[in-house]
Amino acid sequence: MFSLRTILILLTAALLFWDNNAFAEGKSGLEIIINIPSRTLDLYRDNTLWREYAVAVGKPSTPTPTGDFYISTKEVNPDWIPPNGDAVVPSGPLNPLGYRWMGLYSTYGIHGTNAPWSIGSVISNGCIRMNESDAEELFDTVFIGTPVHIIYERIRVYIDNDGYASLHIYPDIYNSQPLDVATVYLKLAQYGINGLVDAEQVDRALQNNEEQHMALGRVCSIVLHGSELKEKAIELNGTLWVPVWPVAIALKTDITWNAARGIIYADDHSVPGMARGDILYATTEHIQQLFGIFLEFPCKRKLQHG
Repeated sequence: MFSLRTILILLTAALLFWDNNAFAEGKSGLEIIINIPSRTLDLYRDNTLWREYAVAVGKPSTPTPTGDFYISTKEVNPDWIPPNGDAVVPSGPLNPLGYRWMGLYSTYGIHGTNAPWSIGSVISNGCIRMNESDAEELFDTVFIGTPVHIIYERIRVYIDNDGYASLHIYPDIYNSQPLDVATVYLKLAQYGINGLVDAEQVDRALQNNEEQHMALGRVCSIVLHGSELKEKAIELNGTLWVPVWPVAIALKTDITWNAARGIIYADDHSVPGMARGDILYATTEHIQQLFGIFLEFPCKRKLQHG
């Protein structure tokens, strides 16, 4: 049986934790996403990427766990308890945890390091290592209860504040997420930019299990009669190219593509087109000629990672 005093202590602790958690999620708007294959820790504030840090993650024999966690403890100058049972290592230059510890669950956490050369590698016993200055900055920013999501995502699409997109493919460091070109195209299709990728280059990166970063071009929204289409226009070498079929469908207009001649037909109009993968594009000038309309193409956006 629990005594009344014990029950009151437990209730008080639960309320304190709830308050901390509510503050971290509700008032601070902070969220951490750690992607194992890219060895990165992204800190979001109010759903906007605020900081990105390089980290080291667990080696295949002691992998970093995936899942949804939260910062459960914070400690300055932590001691390190070696997993092989050796003597406890106090805080100092010989302590592999560095000078900041942010616990997640069990023995896993985010911490600094006395081995900065290891950042960006697959080397730890499962914890997430950061450069010491980064760990101290993160420590001072997050709260007990800040959500932490650890994912294993080999494909990431980055779109910066000016709309420039890039595709990043990462090695399958735990041999747990095989990919093919079709999967990469599906990921890009979520952003409406699956016509921007060289399939042979993607296939080489997948076959070699190597890290590959590809600049794709500038991505702009398509606004027709005040409504934004799902698909995106792309800017390549200063020319803005618009996917033709989505515009035609929105306008309920039939078009014909003559691949041999590279010409698009709609009613009595014809303009040059460009096929990239299975997507047909035309320039903004030719879209106007083909359909007799003006479209808007806003390109500025919040920085996106996905």
